[in-house]
Amino acid sequence: MPRTARKKSFDSIFHIMVKSVGDTTLFKKDEDRDMYLGIIKKYQNIFDFKVYAYCLMDSHGHLMIDANGADVSKFMQRINQSYAQRYNKKYERFGHVFADRFRSEIIDDDKYLLVCFGYIHNNCKDIPGWKGKEEEYPYSSFSIYMGIHDDKYNILSKQFMLGIFDENNAKGLKKCRIFMADYMKREDDINVKEHMFFKDQKTDYRSERHIIPRDYSPEDILSFISKHTKTNKRIITEPYNRSSTESKALFILLMTRYCDFSIKDVCNFMGHISQSRVSSLCSMGSQLIDTNVKYQNILKTFIKKERI
Repeated sequence: MPRTARKKSFDSIFHIMVKSVGDTTLFKKDEDRDMYLGIIKKYQNIFDFKVYAYCLMDSHGHLMIDANGADVSKFMQRINQSYAQRYNKKYERFGHVFADRFRSEIIDDDKYLLVCFGYIHNNCKDIPGWKGKEEEYPYSSFSIYMGIHDDKYNILSKQFMLGIFDENNAKGLKKCRIFMADYMKREDDINVKEHMFFKDQKTDYRSERHIIPRDYSPEDILSFISKHTKTNKRIITEPYNRSSTESKALFILLMTRYCDFSIKDVCNFMGHISQSRVSSLCSMGSQLIDTNVKYQNILKTFIKKERI
């Protein structure tokens, strides 16, 4: 039977669930959960999506992700593929780690946004020893919202969800606490699972969101990188030329980020370059922006320049 086409929207918020295949334990140890969060951060730096909530269990995990203009399938596939490769290497195994594709549902009104927020953060109650202590669970963003744990991977965008509760941060946090306490008491009574698939009227989110444009052409980006790094365009696009590795890495990163290109798309544009090399250069570009003062404002400069 053919797969059902995934519903996509590049400016939507998604409830995503990842699940292990068969009886495989997806996260055997806390260090596995840390590994998964670290991989999310890696690809967040590349695709610039936002995370509003998460909870990592043993056999599955829940995420609330704002695609922020990107294709959610492209970055989730890369996140899960990267984790599966590391997981198999670590535990000396072969085969699938995740059960088929990840599940995703578009969140398109405030009601489901709040129900999903509560559902994700209440998920860890099913782990022995954590019922009644959900806000302390270290691999749920609930503990970060409540100030119990730090967001050590700097993944979470808290302002948006707090703004849903109240425009004032302090009041928003207080209302968030009240909402979660009430949600946990009434979960069984409000038939939460019936609301996990939207059927209500659509409403606008109360907090403003700025969606990143992803409609640039490779030529737009190539011209920008060439001028910004003072490197000839031809040299940047030559796959075997190592004299412009930094420029090439930045070009591939921005292509992935702002053209909504897959690794295969980048390979087709560059020509005669392997997917592993593209992936490596993309990561290098992200690292350059994080660590090299010369490039720390390159993303803002590109968007500002191209939208004038």
